Amino acid sequence: MGEVVATTIEEKYPEHQKILERSAEHQHVQAFIDYLRGEAGVEGLVFDNHLEETSRDGRVHFTSFTDAEARTLIAGFFEIDERAFEEEKRTMLLELRRHH
Repeated sequence: MGEVVATTIEEKYPEHQKILERSAEHQHVQAFIDYLRGEAGVEGLVFDNHLEETSRDGRVHFTSFTDAEARTLIAGFFEIDERAFEEEKRTMLLELRRHH
């Protein structure tokens, strides 16, 4: 028997399908991150259970987080396998290049 070939977009790109199915939520999460970085002036967040040690003056302190870290947070929320997602993107680009 031969290799099973995905026939639908959903089968070919399951990680992307997860985001498509929850696109409204994804847009809200991204909008919130954009708000934090823009209007709120936040460069990042401390994800630490020991805020009393890092916030002795009673204020919350922020540290920088990168775009990659933001993507990791979003991927975690949506239960996306980042490696598989990136592989799907590479596959999509290769297919587009072959057809154009």
